[in-house]
Parts: sequence; C-alpha cells; structure tokens
Amino acid sequence: MVENVYNEMLNDFHETLEKTSEDCTQHVNMTACQDDVVNIDKLKDSFVKNMKLTKAPKSCDALYMTPQDEFFMIEFKNGIIKGIENYEINVKIFETLLMLSEKFDKTIKYTREYMNFILVYNESVSHGEKQFEDTGIGLVQKPIFKRANTHMIRFGIHRFKKLYFKDVFTYSKAEFEREFVSKYFTETVPQTVA
Repeated sequence: MVENVYNEMLNDFHETLEKTSEDCTQHVNMTACQDDVVNIDKLKDSFVKNMKLTKAPKSCDALYMTPQDEFFMIEFKNGIIKGIENYEINVKIFETLLMLSEKFDKTIKYTREYMNFILVYNESVSHGEKQFEDTGIGLVQKPIFKRANTHMIRFGIHRFKKLYFKDVFTYSKAEFEREFVSKYFTETVPQTVA
C-alpha cells in the first residue's frame, strides 16, 4: 500500500532531483541528477490547498523510495546553517513527517524503521566563523568517524536518528553525489566545478 501511495505522489508531484535542489534566489543547483523524485513542496501545496490556513507549513524538498521500500527525505540548504536557519530545518522535518505520516496512513514507528533523512549543504558556504572542514575539529573528527565506520551528523540533527528516522545524514554537495546519487540514481549529469 505504501508503494502505491508513493507511486501516486510520484505521478502527481514528480520533479527531477536537480530541480528540487535548486536555490532559486542564488540560481544554484545542489545536484545535476535528472531522476524523478517526489517534490514535497508541491505535495504540501496540494495537501493544504483547501485548509484555509493563515500560514502554510514548511516542508523539505524531496522524497525518494528505493526499490527495497526504503525512503529518503531530502532537504537542500545552499546558505549558512546556524541559528534561525537551523531551527527552520527542524520545523521542516517535523511538519513534513506529520504530513507524510497522514499521506501514508502510518505512524512515526514506520518512519523510524523505513525512512532516512538527508541534509545536503553547500560546502563552499561558511557555516560559522571558519569553514567546518578546515577547522581543527573537522580535521580530527573525519578520520575518527571513518575509522569507526560511521558517518558524522552535523548541525544538531543527530537527535532525529532512531527517534523519528532510521538514519540521518549530512552531506556536502560532493559527498551527496558520491554517497547517495551514485548509489541510487542512473540519470546523472556531471557538474562543472566553478
């Protein structure tokens, strides 16, 4: 049943992963992948259309279901992630989860077993005083996580792992291409490096 609901959403609200990753204000795409995903923003607009809300809820950008019935909810963030922007990512997660739970007629227990969350950030944007990868902490943490055969979760969203999602990932654009797009999608277009 969940697969049927997903396929219906994909039929009604499909978009390329590249298009869902677009930062319209900066004219930047976070990926060039041409495979279709569910555009959660369009789904949200349809979901609340007849509710007569004074303010529309926030939503993440894309939803993808693997052939193994595992879900990935994806949020692309081209700008700085701290303070209010970090808070808004949390709100997007909660409001999207509630909407999807209703659409799939499933509880959070289901998302905890079958849904993952990915936050894709632009590594060329400073996320604090210094670029994270260039700080001493980042240089020390990366090899430790690699040796432990686990991944580092940034921006405080690790708290969602096991509570609401099966797993949580934070990827730079390059990591997203390597760790996710190359594993799950076929219609990728090489990005030019600026």
